[in-house]
Amino acid sequence: MSKSTTILPQTLGDTEECLRLLEQGIESEMSTTTHWTLAGEKVSKHDLLTRVRLYRKAFAHVHEAEKAFHEATKGRDLLAPELSDFLADMLATLVSQFGRKSQKLEDFGFRARKDARSLTAEQTAEKVVRARRTRQGQTDSNTPKSGGPGVAA
Repeated sequence: MSKSTTILPQTLGDTEECLRLLEQGIESEMSTTTHWTLAGEKVSKHDLLTRVRLYRKAFAHVHEAEKAFHEATKGRDLLAPELSDFLADMLATLVSQFGRKSQKLEDFGFRARKDARSLTAEQTAEKVVRARRTRQGQTDSNTPKSGGPGVAA
């Protein structure tokens, strides 16, 4: 258990370890005829062990579920390439049946393709300016730019 100034366990790991040690302690230190007082009530060794084991079982169920989750996730991930191909093929089939812009594609879990949004006058002007700069940059310099593929820097 972690070293801290509090007496009670503070983390789930500490709690689980405390329950394990508590079960061992009750098993070894408490006789079968002895009763201890817990929260104002007399409790037998059998009742204490039953309660501690119930709490420990909750942790065991979590560990089992976590292990099953990880195994299931690995199985799902192994299917990912095959699934991706299947979905691509299904989309192609559905597009051939209904068209690439058909709203029926959404009934099968796919989005219909939409036309590109019209540019505003300002966006069109910006696009023209960028295109001119690009063309000017390519025609102003006949030497290759450094850092490109196959070009020494």
